[in-house]
Amino acid sequence: WEIEVRRQSVRIVNDKGIAVDFPELPENGEVLGPWGWILRRDGDGFMLDADDGVERLFAPAAPTENKRGLFRLIRVEDTNRNRISLTHEGGSLREVIDSAGRVIRFPAAPDGRIAAVTLLQFRPTDDGSRLAAFLADGTLVVNEVAERENLMTGETIREIASHVVP
Repeated sequence: WEIEVRRQSVRIVNDKGIAVDFPELPENGEVLGPWGWILRRDGDGFMLDADDGVERLFAPAAPTENKRGLFRLIRVEDTNRNRISLTHEGGSLREVIDSAGRVIRFPAAPDGRIAAVTLLQFRPTDDGSRLAAFLADGTLVVNEVAERENLMTGETIREIASHVVP
């Protein structure tokens, strides 16, 4: 998901690549769009309620992306207050943290593509060591503690990786 502020409209591109246009709206304004979607502009960002029980928050993209008016998805929250926070760096997704504290990182290769999908330990007493990594070449590396304690399986990390590694 991302938002692009245009001259006289605001365009939202969803996770399926479908663009939905809204009329431009003033700061702290709200507009009802197609399919009952509500777009609100708050301060520097936007909040989208796509009438699916999930609120999506967007913040301005980094100035280094050289795209004025671009807003990246930074948080998804459902009606039960389950939350997923996303961190972007240089236009690419680099980290995802859920409300339980689980962390998935996407370190970059020298060419900027995703080098691996890394799931870190998430219990408060843990040292943040890597549980598993799915490397871009298809290699799966699972920490022996993760396997022994059944914290994750190769199938789990493959499922996560299938959504982000081409």
